Amino acid sequence: MTIGLDPSQNYLEPYNTYPIFSTEDGYEGAIKIYDSFPTPKDLINYGLKGLPKRYPLTGEPITENDVAYYLTSAISEITMDLGVDISPTEHFYSADYIDGIFTGNFTGLILSRWPATQVLNVKFKFAHTQTNNPLQAYIIPAAWVMLRRNRINIAPSYGGMIGQVSAGDANAAGVFQYITGFARGAYQPCMIEVQYVSGFSSDRFPAILKDLILTVATIRMLNDLGPKLFPYQQAMVSIDGISQSATLPGASYLLQLLQGLIQKRADLTQAFTKYFGRTIKMAFIGA
Repeated sequence: MTIGLDPSQNYLEPYNTYPIFSTEDGYEGAIKIYDSFPTPKDLINYGLKGLPKRYPLTGEPITENDVAYYLTSAISEITMDLGVDISPTEHFYSADYIDGIFTGNFTGLILSRWPATQVLNVKFKFAHTQTNNPLQAYIIPAAWVMLRRNRINIAPSYGGMIGQVSAGDANAAGVFQYITGFARGAYQPCMIEVQYVSGFSSDRFPAILKDLILTVATIRMLNDLGPKLFPYQQAMVSIDGISQSATLPGASYLLQLLQGLIQKRADLTQAFTKYFGRTIKMAFIGA
């Protein structure tokens, strides 16, 4: 069964994803914190700076079509590796009901995809055998839902929940019986459903994220194109019995470049995830 969104609900929070908790756009001066989404042209200018833009053996130019795949691959890799949504994406999150989840900590659901920017819908769902429709759902009022750093809390205050199967809305007494586990037992799987949006908008794209994408794409690109850009390490010329030879940096230069990019990738990833609270801190007590 597909349950549509209720247009009367508005869960939009008045803060932006980057910088965290910023409420106004402000302006940018000489120092920029936002940038545009990376393009294949950006990858050529960034990854091949100081390197040949043509294949030495054939003379063919390196085009944007040649490098577009590496940019797409880098975006997919970062998305999968860090669990971050680079562009706005809509997700469903399903959570189990456990006794005390509402009364002890006001839910405290951690959304899996980040950075979450907007909650579209929060529902309580359960099997309802007294109607022709086997699924009953209650939509949580927007005023009850709080979104902070990818965590959702449900704090009942005022208003009523909207029923999507029953004829009437739940009253206050019924709502609190429902959220405190009345007649449901201590556990119910997949009872809580959250529909939300995560990702960075095009006009607030972090410059550090663009740098990270281009760095990862450059590593992938140079691993494949490097041997083609430096097919030989030594050149020899002979004229009238006089010979000259020169050794080119070739593979050693490429290796040094890749090592620097790999270290830069690690530094950028650490700074990016730390800012959004996606790192784990550990400490040991005692000897």
